[in-house]
Formats: sequence, C-alpha cells, structure tokens
Amino acid sequence: MGREDLDTIGTCRASGIVRGTTTSGAPLDRIYFCDAGCRPNPGTQLPIAWSGSQFLRTFARKGTNHLAVYSALELIFRNALAANHRNIAICLTSPMVFEQLRSGGHCEERTLKRLLNRALLHANMVGSVHLALVEAPFHLGAGSFETKQDLRDHAATLFGYAQRSR
Repeated sequence: MGREDLDTIGTCRASGIVRGTTTSGAPLDRIYFCDAGCRPNPGTQLPIAWSGSQFLRTFARKGTNHLAVYSALELIFRNALAANHRNIAICLTSPMVFEQLRSGGHCEERTLKRLLNRALLHANMVGSVHLALVEAPFHLGAGSFETKQDLRDHAATLFGYAQRSR
C-alpha cells in the first residue's frame, strides 16, 4: 500500500507522523479511516472506524464530537494491535485531533488530554503510525459518500443509532 491508496479514501490535505513513532519505510500494513460526530453536539456520539475492509463495531454513548473521534481511534488501535499491524496509516476528518496527534498538541480539556495521551500510547504500541487529514468525498470499499453527513447517516443506519433531524 502506498500514498496513492490514501487518495482512494478522500482528498488528502495534509499528512504527518504521530510524534513518538518512527517511520519504518516499509509498506503500510493497513490504511484505516476515522470520522465521528454527535447529534447534537454534545449529544450521542457517532464514532466511525473503517478497517480498510469493514466498519468496526462502535457503540453510542454521550459526549462531544472530539470524544467520539478518540473513541473511534481507540477501536482502530485495538484492531491494529490484534492483527499485529505495525505500520499503519489513519485518515482523519478532524483537523483538531489530527494536529493534537501529530504534534502531541495542546489540549486544555482534561478528558480530551487523557484520551490524547492514551491514543499516543497506543500509537507507540503499534509502531509506525502515519496520519492523513482527509475531506469528502470518501470512498470506503464499495461505498461512496459525498459528505460527512452521508457517511454518518450510513453508519447510524448500519449500527442502529437513533437519527436526529439535521
């Protein structure tokens, strides 16, 4: 898998490497996709984690958009570790979480800071984690989603989450 594979997920605007990990130079074991949102925000989280071949099962809980992103990342790191993937890419739709992960960034909110630190710890356990900030349209397997809302509606239906009006 190479850089061109990232572009099949969405339009790549930036890329970086999670601070604390090393670049192995080896081919990527897996390219993951991560999106999330809440309806309303704060409200019921809708974490979305794509493993390259399927949506990983997520569970709704109360929170914010950013907490939902970290919930999806937790699933991605668990999946990568269970499959023994040591060189992965994660395509993110959240500029804030992308910057926090890439730089080990500033995070004032205590809960987010704890989740950021846990994500960085898991990234180091995986090994080499490359980040890409992507925007719609998203192409995940046979599915094509023109907007984040289209993707989130699909995930909500897939996992039986309650829908709220837009």
